Amino acid sequence: MEFRNDFIQKTKEIYKNSVIKNIAYHKICNTLESYFLELKESLKREIEVASGEFDIKIMKYEKIEVNLNQSQLVIEIDGFQVNINVKYYDDLKNEQIDKRIDRLFYTNGVFKSEVFQTTFTRSLIDNYLAIAFRKAIDELSDSSD
Repeated sequence: MEFRNDFIQKTKEIYKNSVIKNIAYHKICNTLESYFLELKESLKREIEVASGEFDIKIMKYEKIEVNLNQSQLVIEIDGFQVNINVKYYDDLKNEQIDKRIDRLFYTNGVFKSEVFQTTFTRSLIDNYLAIAFRKAIDELSDSSD
């Protein structure tokens, strides 16, 4: 009888933890997707005329890529870990640079940022966008004057 009670209790804990983990996973995937779908919709006309120099690609539950000229933000969802990379062309080194700017990991029911030491939010996505594209946006803005 003792093992029976232990079995029931542990099975309930395992199921509860599994449900919480899956909810967190779907929440982060849905937040990323909705953020970038909204961004893509807001810039629909600009994407259409950019001839590939500007694009937002969303591969549900896998990857999101935002390309602007020679800069790229790549968010890869790998199970319960999310890697955020920036790719850009370094004129001085004359090569493509691929740099991880953050990693989100699952802990205690939520995804947390390794770099920013905070839980995942839409504001965190704004930070990634700024890190990836502030220089490119400023350069493009200056050249259009």
